[in-house]
Amino acid sequence: MKIKESKSRMLFRIVNVIILALICAVVILPIWNVIVTSFAEDKDVMGNAYLLWPRSLTLKNYLRVFKSGYMKGFVNSLYVAVAGTVLSMLFTIPLGYALSQ
Repeated sequence: MKIKESKSRMLFRIVNVIILALICAVVILPIWNVIVTSFAEDKDVMGNAYLLWPRSLTLKNYLRVFKSGYMKGFVNSLYVAVAGTVLSMLFTIPLGYALSQ
């Protein structure tokens, strides 16, 4: 047996979906633009156009990043994050156990 929704409840649901869709668009579109721009050629990005789909696909930008010094900084950051997490866990797990007992 299906219960019929009231008009105010249906209106609330419609407005809720519209607002959540707008919030999703505001969050997802800039991320999508960064991804599309990373695959686009330099001449396509130089204008003021907002790219939703790349005009030409290339991996030249990724090769440029991998050949530059940025990856060394990324590896250093990854090392610091992993080492800090492991060191933190080595101290907090035994201390948490000791406090629980």
